[in-house]
Amino acid sequence: MEMTYDFSTHIVPLTLAISQVKGDVLELGTGSVSTPLLHGLCMFTKPQRKIVTLEENPSWLGMMQKDFECPWHSFRHALCMESVLEFLESAEWKFGVALIDQCFDGSSSPETGMTYGSRKRCAKVCARICDVIVIHDSDYWDFKDDEDWNSFVESFKYQWKFKLTGPETLVLSNVFDVKAVLVDSPQGVLS
Repeated sequence: MEMTYDFSTHIVPLTLAISQVKGDVLELGTGSVSTPLLHGLCMFTKPQRKIVTLEENPSWLGMMQKDFECPWHSFRHALCMESVLEFLESAEWKFGVALIDQCFDGSSSPETGMTYGSRKRCAKVCARICDVIVIHDSDYWDFKDDEDWNSFVESFKYQWKFKLTGPETLVLSNVFDVKAVLVDSPQGVLS
């Protein structure tokens, strides 16, 4: 039997980000690994961290909402890319960490307009409202050899490319030196 870890290669940088960076959490795209992980990591935080999860697929949304929605973990149906961008641009608060992992199966949805390229659009908006952005599958599909993508990544003050096996996860920030804060500092971000 061949094992694949493709759906969980972002666990290490995501766990480090959640454990070291304070503030609420934004999840763009639910996942069988990331949604329960985020929920579990934030469950016992004091003060209670909020998680806002946006998902375009009604089946995934319903499944995750049924198991994890609570007063501090809300779910929203992302009807189209524009609704996601509108939500992000009108966010009433700043997030500590954002996970960008929509369209995790590599498909493009003509109904919603979500594609891997939409991760770049979301990341550009998240840069204004999130301290740290974790992008799963950052070396897949239209990110490969994409000069616009590479210059976008370079526009962040701090970048960390994490690859243990399978797809790469990219951690970006204009606020924290993510590699130093998440890897080198045992006490993380102090406020």
